[in-house]
Amino acid sequence: MANNLKTAGKKGFSLLAIALAFIVFIGLVSWGPAPKTYSNRFISFSYPNKFKITDEEDGGDEYDLNCEYKGKYLAIINFSITTVSDAKGLDQESIDDILKNSIKTIRETLESNENYTDIECSSIKKATKGDNTGYEFIFSAKFMEFPIYGKSFITYSDGTLVVAVAQAENSDLMDQLNEIISSMKIK
Repeated sequence: MANNLKTAGKKGFSLLAIALAFIVFIGLVSWGPAPKTYSNRFISFSYPNKFKITDEEDGGDEYDLNCEYKGKYLAIINFSITTVSDAKGLDQESIDDILKNSIKTIRETLESNENYTDIECSSIKKATKGDNTGYEFIFSAKFMEFPIYGKSFITYSDGTLVVAVAQAENSDLMDQLNEIISSMKIK
């Protein structure tokens, strides 16, 4: 009887180990590996392993980079970061005016870009993405005959202005781009 209990205990433990391994496997398949973290002297953010950082350019007071999807679909965020030390002493209303005028210019530039057709832009509205409050508009268009969804978001914190322009071929990838923007921390 003791041997039967010992054998049953070993089988039970083996089944438990197999069940736990299966749960971990399903979790990894569902959620994927832990996200990566990007960081420079201005910002940091998390992004899925299916994305990569490209086209980093450090211009001193300006910094540009892309976070783009590694697969066959278009999904990319361009981050443009600028030091605006003159704005440090401004009140929130003045900063809001700068942000609204800047995003209005971004929208007008997009609407006049010859590479985009059938452009539809939303109105500009105040938005919060993670820890950052700023202004945004969403858009849809055809980029070289490919339909895309997009979002432009602008925010400011303590002398740093960040513009994030996200574009994707489908709404699932656009959701991932929104998560990346929402994870952004301004230093």
